[in-house]
Amino acid sequence: MPRRHPIYAAQTDLRRWQINVDAICQSSRGERREHFDRIAERLQLTDDALIALVKITTRLQRRQGPRAYGPQRNALVIFPYDNGVNLTFKSSFGSKCRFDGEALGWMLPIDTDGAATRMMARLLNIFDLLVVEDGPRCAFVYW
Repeated sequence: MPRRHPIYAAQTDLRRWQINVDAICQSSRGERREHFDRIAERLQLTDDALIALVKITTRLQRRQGPRAYGPQRNALVIFPYDNGVNLTFKSSFGSKCRFDGEALGWMLPIDTDGAATRMMARLLNIFDLLVVEDGPRCAFVYW
């Protein structure tokens, strides 16, 4: 059985790190790489570090289905476009992910808290660092 790595989350204020989530979400593909390069530089990461922004949104309408409870949560995953990373992402999440053409990112449904933890673990298998925004709370998530 493979050993599980603990997932660490350092709660932070993204304004302190000068990370503007809305600007990243509205940026074009070319500008997006610059945003993520600046994040890596501020966090003193290597040039080849893969970083993804995960913006969790909550809709007040209830989900449908036998296991559904509470409001619907979705995670918008944004990262600099790279063919290899894109293919790895799609193969890891399969039919659960759908592309959001407006934000140029991938949308993933979050059904339960356990599903959110599994999603973070899968994302950390692809990326070195996740910048997560969940409403007013923000964190850096890593292995």
